[in-house]
Amino acid sequence: MHYGLLEVHAPVLPNYVVHVDYKGKGMTERARDQRIDPRGLPRIQYDHRFHTMFHLDYYTSVILARNPVVAKSQWIDWKYVRELRKSSIDYAIATCHRTGVYTLMEFVHDWNSKVIAQFYATLFVEEEPRRMHWMLEGQWYSVDYDAFVAFLGFSEEDLQRDRIHTKHVLPLEQLAYMYPPGGERGAVGKVVGLHPTYRYLDRIFRKTIDCKGGDKGNIANYSRNLLHRMSPGAQPFSVFDFIWSEIRSVGERPLKGCGFAPYIMYMIEKVIGHTFEYDKKHKVLKMVDDLIEVGVAPPGPGGAAEADAPESGATAAGASPPPYAPSHSSSCRRSPPSPIRKMFNAIFGMCRDIQTKQQRERGRLGGRTLGI
Repeated sequence: MHYGLLEVHAPVLPNYVVHVDYKGKGMTERARDQRIDPRGLPRIQYDHRFHTMFHLDYYTSVILARNPVVAKSQWIDWKYVRELRKSSIDYAIATCHRTGVYTLMEFVHDWNSKVIAQFYATLFVEEEPRRMHWMLEGQWYSVDYDAFVAFLGFSEEDLQRDRIHTKHVLPLEQLAYMYPPGGERGAVGKVVGLHPTYRYLDRIFRKTIDCKGGDKGNIANYSRNLLHRMSPGAQPFSVFDFIWSEIRSVGERPLKGCGFAPYIMYMIEKVIGHTFEYDKKHKVLKMVDDLIEVGVAPPGPGGAAEADAPESGATAAGASPPPYAPSHSSSCRRSPPSPIRKMFNAIFGMCRDIQTKQQRERGRLGGRTLGI
């Protein structure tokens, strides 16, 4: 079934109905307290899309007040990014490979703003079992944690990794290692002054796996923890659980934007079994390589520049750039070389050794001749 285009519009209510502005000062906790299971409560009659007055007021005062109503998600064309041929960006690509976020950033799916807006206005998240519930055009729908995982194609390995949101938000001082000396001066917690690799990663995340609007100049809340997990030697984390937890957080915090639209839209269509007409196109992020290289690889918390270079290794930026990260079409699980390939590799290796020795001998003899 195809739903067609659902349009975003404000509810029309009688004048005597009292409204609550959940975008006002100090309303975050009140909004969070209202995120209870509403399905057993009496249903309002003013608007068929919502079950309670909280849903209606949150939709009107918070979601419709945003411009745009849904945060602008974009996807990454890694081929285009690799062709920028910049050392700090190549380190960022390699880091995305290591941490398991690379493939998801290529995910493309358009969305319908009204569907996403109704999802966030009515969202209720159970913790045990882990399940999301929401309303769409007057009907309740649900998705289990494991089902959402399967829709987005995450592996069991991802689910076994550490969950970022079980930890506290990192204090700013723990990000200090990301600001190399000699770079652009900026306060810790600001994007200005970040090592260019971390700053490129921050730009990518804000449009993909951490897309929820907000102040672009600051690294806030769990965005700090996410960026920290990009550092060399950082503990692997569950990418899906980060997205699940951030979606839940958006529903609880009025100041956050309605992000993650492509993932939510895809999941909803899988759950409902219907498609919608989309009013927003999921566009590619055209990264701009406008940051100055600082001459060192992205450091880790210990200060050592042990960056996640591509397979053949990388030296510090400013000396010679690292090899470019492999394309999405190349597999990380490479097959072992065949016996024939091993034989040819051995022959070519011998030839290279003989050629190198000859060049060294000619250089040695040439040096003696010049000394006569």
